[in-house]
Amino acid sequence: DGEIYATVNYTIEDTEIIEPEPPEVEGFEVIWGDYELAGGDIDVNAVLRRLNTDEQPQDPADDEENIGDSENPTNPDASETPETHENSDIYDENGDDSDTDSNEESGNTGNEESGNTDTNTDTDNDKDPDIGGETDKEENPEIGGENDGQNEEEKHEEEHIQNVFSYSICDDGCLINGLISADDTEIYIPAEYEGLKVIGIAEKAFSDNTQIVSLEIAEGVTEIGAKAFYKCTSLEAIELPYSIENIGDRAFYGTAIRELDLQISAESISSNAFASCTALEYVNIGGNIQEIGICAFYECVKLEKVELSENVTRIGKNAFAKCLSLYDARFAVTEGWAKDDGSLIDGSSLSDPRSAADILKIDNTSSPLSRD
Repeated sequence: DGEIYATVNYTIEDTEIIEPEPPEVEGFEVIWGDYELAGGDIDVNAVLRRLNTDEQPQDPADDEENIGDSENPTNPDASETPETHENSDIYDENGDDSDTDSNEESGNTGNEESGNTDTNTDTDNDKDPDIGGETDKEENPEIGGENDGQNEEEKHEEEHIQNVFSYSICDDGCLINGLISADDTEIYIPAEYEGLKVIGIAEKAFSDNTQIVSLEIAEGVTEIGAKAFYKCTSLEAIELPYSIENIGDRAFYGTAIRELDLQISAESISSNAFASCTALEYVNIGGNIQEIGICAFYECVKLEKVELSENVTRIGKNAFAKCLSLYDARFAVTEGWAKDDGSLIDGSSLSDPRSAADILKIDNTSSPLSRD
């Protein structure tokens, strides 16, 4: 959970160390994650796997009821297997923070044997003697018929349950720290994980992960930490909910995002948040965004079109510098814009998409732009 558990000293010449015993946590098997002693401070994670100790005895009557059930496509023994999820809390072997980030080094261990098991059966209707017939289906929203669409959100959650995350517990819930399996290419950040509300994504949680192709974040998640997806060079598509209140510095720096529709509750885009996204072609800045940070879209060399909502009142210096392909910029409000020295920008220039694009590429490099 971020506490310093033990500190081990070593030198580059002598990297033979005696590992301390991992912390004991009731109900979990605990092992140290992978690490490499290559000089400098490193953090080593303790990986926790929940032990399956709460298996409940099965009612013999259920066995009789499930035998030969042609409507249950699952293994008849599946009802004996409780739902289990791999659970990882974080302990630091070395609490010193350094540039050597070990999310990648420690995230892939101790879990291959267990994976993420989610056993679902459709036998509840058979087991409940009070359920049956078309009338009951109409009264119970979890049974088929006309109410099938009512559980789309739950089905959506089940589709993404394959991601197994490491996380740390905070006051109001938890922060996602990264993936346990480095092979996942599609990432879904749920609103709740292991029974805890997901507050956000921690700093550097997925940085330098070149396997991730797509990202979807559920409504309710509010934070994306600095460098959370830094240089995820295969990340092409993201879906952000309106609930996002903060996108940290360099959060998506150097990703392969192609289009960006920002309809979020955050009031600002942090500096360099989407800089060097060299595949980015279109950006729509909407939602509650009022300020675009310094170098927010710096060197997005394929960016062609930008749309700015009426809420945008400040554009930080160099926000669109070196966006060499930008030719179409559309301001919802074209009057009242000025440079920091007080010199006004002609509203007619901002009304013309090509002229407005030139202002973003050229005038904005020497001064931020703002309006009252």
